[in-house]
Amino acid sequence: MQFTILMFFQQLANPFLDFVSQFFTFFGESIPVIVIVLAIYWCDNKSRGFSLFMTLASSLIFVNIIKPIFHIARPFVKHPEIQGKRISTATGFSFPSGHTTTASTFYTSLALGTKNKKRWITAALVLSIIVGISRMYLGVHWPTDVLAGFIIGLLASFLLYNFFTNFFNHKNCEITCLIVGLLCLVTSITFTVILTLNPELKINFSDLMKSLALTTGGLLGVYWDKTKINFSTSGSLGKKAVRFFVGLIGLLIISCIKFLFPDNLYFIGSLLKYSLIGLWATALFPFIAIKLNLMNHEN
Repeated sequence: MQFTILMFFQQLANPFLDFVSQFFTFFGESIPVIVIVLAIYWCDNKSRGFSLFMTLASSLIFVNIIKPIFHIARPFVKHPEIQGKRISTATGFSFPSGHTTTASTFYTSLALGTKNKKRWITAALVLSIIVGISRMYLGVHWPTDVLAGFIIGLLASFLLYNFFTNFFNHKNCEITCLIVGLLCLVTSITFTVILTLNPELKINFSDLMKSLALTTGGLLGVYWDKTKINFSTSGSLGKKAVRFFVGLIGLLIISCIKFLFPDNLYFIGSLLKYSLIGLWATALFPFIAIKLNLMNHEN
């Protein structure tokens, strides 16, 4: 049945649908998610930005743990007659779909923070379904991968979003972020060592290591902000725009760090890159922005 469904999409394939599918699959990738989270965290509402980040990070860590457990090959790998497209986004095993999980988790969580929740949740669900369909059309996921990713995302959103929003303002937030951040750091370093010594395990643990590293930087940055920096999201629209633009430039520079490492140290470069991205987002850039008068301390 699953093979039949994918072959149906293969028979529909044409350049226009290729473009449409690749356009919508983009909404399940990191760039739009990072841009929206940073805009909210730096310029609007820290607790909401933190909750979006942690809800998505939690769902992706879970997905990247169970991927190697189920060990399901992607459609284009198992069946040569299925033409995989945009396979650069198809890392790791197939089940569940990371793109669908990302879309379902992130856009549903984003909708939960709006005033007109029902309307925006409906829009989020439609977008998530389209992202899932695009992954099947591109031949990189089975229907069960998409269904599982969609369900995981919904559960994560409704179970964790409000929890993390409230947790951000809890008296024990700082120490909890420090402890969990250090645990993620130790775990991500462990996986980095394993991958560096055994690169053939990349398909098993590379995405998990990156998710843990990003969470490490984000949580340790929250601890730093809450205990030392305490930045405010306030400011004029122009000041916020400059703040956001400068922050993104710094993020792009950090993203190039891994290219400084030789191939045999690729995973060390990835660990550093994703850890710094998380730290930059939650503390390092706010620290610099205050020095540049792009941000202020909270009163």
